[in-house]
This record gives sequence, C-alpha cells and structure tokens, in this order.
Amino acid sequence: MTFGVRAHDFGRKEAAELASEIARMGATHVQLAPMKALKGFEADSGASNDLSLFMDKDKVLRIRELFTDQGIRISILGCYFNMAHPEPAIREKGIRQFQNYLSLAREFGTTRVGTETGSVRSDYGPDPRNNSEEAFEDFYRTLEKLIPVAEATGTTVCIEGVAQHIISDARRMDRVLRRIPPPHLAVIFDPVNLLTLENADQQERIFEECFSLWGHRIEVIHLKDFIWEGSTLRVVPLGKGNLNISVLGRLLRNIGSSMDVIIENCPPTLIPNAVEYLKNKGLLVLTHCPIADRDSTFYP
Repeated sequence: MTFGVRAHDFGRKEAAELASEIARMGATHVQLAPMKALKGFEADSGASNDLSLFMDKDKVLRIRELFTDQGIRISILGCYFNMAHPEPAIREKGIRQFQNYLSLAREFGTTRVGTETGSVRSDYGPDPRNNSEEAFEDFYRTLEKLIPVAEATGTTVCIEGVAQHIISDARRMDRVLRRIPPPHLAVIFDPVNLLTLENADQQERIFEECFSLWGHRIEVIHLKDFIWEGSTLRVVPLGKGNLNISVLGRLLRNIGSSMDVIIENCPPTLIPNAVEYLKNKGLLVLTHCPIADRDSTFYP
C-alpha cells in the first residue's frame, strides 16, 4: 500500500510549489480540490461561478504535468457540495460545478470526483431529518443529475458517508449503490466519519459491515484518527487516537482490490509520523524510486 495526501492540508499554493512539497513527504498520489488548494482558483476569482478557469484545458494539463513531474498522480478531484441544500439555486450551482469537474477529470489525469452527501440544513449541519426517507430521495435526485455526465465522460462519482449526513451508515450507502451499478458510482470510505459517541466502541462491527456490503465499491480511503473529548469525538492526526487500524488493515488485505489511501486532517509536519505508524502496523512498505533517490528520501 502506498499513501497519498489531501493537497489543501498543505495550504493554498501555486501548483508547482504544492507538488514539490507533497513529493518531499513521499506521497505517490493526491486528492486535489483546486479551489481549496491552488492559487488562482479562489472563490472570488470567478471560478466558483462558471469554472471559467477550468475551461482552459491547457491550464489544467499544465497543473497535471507539474504534479506528474514530481512523481505524483492526481487520484481524485474534490468537489464537495451539499447535495440536499434546501435552496434550489445553490444546489443547482453545486450540480453544475460537479458536472464540470467530471467533464475535466481526465484532463487532470483521474476519472474520479468526490463529494459528501449533504444535509437538509443549509449550513451542512446535523439534523434528525437527514435520516428520513424524504431526505434520502432528495439527495438521490441530485445524484441522478451527476451520473449521466459520468457515463458520458467515462468518469466516476465518488460519495463519502458521514454519520451526521444523509448517507450516514453502511446500509444507507448500500441502498444507493444497489440503485446505481458500477463503474460510474463508487465510495470514498472514511472510517472515522461513520463514528459517533454512541457507536465508536463498535468499530469492528461497523467496519466489517461496510466491507461486507460494499467493500468492492470502495476506490478511495481517507485515514485520520479520533479521540473522545467530553461529549464529542474530536478528529486528530492518524496514529494519535483510538481508530482500530488493525481491523481496517485486516479488511483491506482481505478485500484484495486496489484502493488509494489518503492521509487527511494531518499537518505536513506530522505526515512522517503517520507514515511511520502505518509502516509499523504493516500497512506500508517503502521502496526506492528515481525521485526519492534524487531527493534522498523514500517513496512508499
């Protein structure tokens, strides 16, 4: 298993600088959310309105080239939006933006675009109504507008479940995946996102249910950690908390398919610690590569 990172965990930078910094960490791939990570794609640049910057394919190809030159593959584009936003105009804007990402994903060197599934609240917050049938169908109507574009462009919509969102557990995710077969819908699996105060002591059961129902549909895994802090779960860098990495490792080895693993919510200064943690758990094997030799570092 190799590892990747989220580009915006390194801050917003020019593409060349960002690619160089990520390469020095030894990552082989990256989740890239251009509007969060790249200078020139800020919301006030006009990109958030019509993606006019993205429509310049030469610019997109140059970004891809800068990462490729550093030995980094763009694994997935991040285009996170509230798929059940209560204001139709805002939701439609998110749909158009996601469709544009799908249409340009291959220019970035990937076939995947990812998002969480959203909330009935405009602030993306938790709400009991997220567990309703009405919310599920509302989310699904948005998804139905994305899949035809994925089919036309040979790309994949990747959705990420979150315990407080509409797709909140293994079974609700399974309902979606049964309606839309592969290859144009897949899963970003973030194990910590599915944990709550009430179920965090049942990690093995939860993770095994996810893998038994749709492990074969997982294409990207996000790894972070968590601790109990009073009446909440707080996210911490990988290896600094209570995530049952041994269970995850066993399930990953058993599934036998290729997935991209992305370390997230981890400051760059702590990424080496996270990598060492995965290595000690037998989930990461380090080998030499030309860029690593040149930089006197290792690539996983």
